Amino acid sequence: MPLPRMRTIEEAYEYLLKEDKDTGITRYFIREMCKKQKVHCIKTGNKYLINLDDLCEKLSQNISLK
Repeated sequence: MPLPRMRTIEEAYEYLLKEDKDTGITRYFIREMCKKQKVHCIKTGNKYLINLDDLCEKLSQNISLK
């Protein structure tokens, strides 16, 4: 089983920006996804470590933060 690619919010945001420089996704949106458990993540201290592959999959679906 391969290890998940875990990234901080900033690293995940930079990855998305690299893939699409005109993305409408913000750091705040990613943080809210973590807080509302819409994406697989681990909170370590004050930081979230996000499963990058899961984040990309969820963003490709039509998700809501409700």
